Amino acid sequence: MVRNPITRKRHQKEVLWQITVPIVIGSLVLLALAVLSVGIVPGEARRWADISMIWLIVPVMFVTLLSLLFLAGSIYAVMRLILVLPKYSYQALGWMLLLGLQLRRLNDRLVEPFLRMQMLSASMKRLGRRVSKK
Repeated sequence: MVRNPITRKRHQKEVLWQITVPIVIGSLVLLALAVLSVGIVPGEARRWADISMIWLIVPVMFVTLLSLLFLAGSIYAVMRLILVLPKYSYQALGWMLLLGLQLRRLNDRLVEPFLRMQMLSASMKRLGRRVSKK
């Protein structure tokens, strides 16, 4: 497969500037921070470690707080639902029983003509057998 040289060259340039250069710059920044941290006195390192821990813990605490609020809201909603649900469940049960009764009646009315035809057919067959015996 022959590749388009113009788009290939553009792609290589984009890879260089959008991937390689940011990775190299980020690595150099991390290396510089590592070199600077070596030069810090031991007491100072502890202070910076504590500050770093604070910055790492704050977002986790925020997400945990949101999760706790969501959990509390869910518990409250379920408690309210449990108080209201029996009344409406009983009403829904009544409606479902009424619907079932109506459907059963409709089913009986729809099937009745076919049952009559079957009864008529069976009685005709029986009559035919009796006549043929005599």
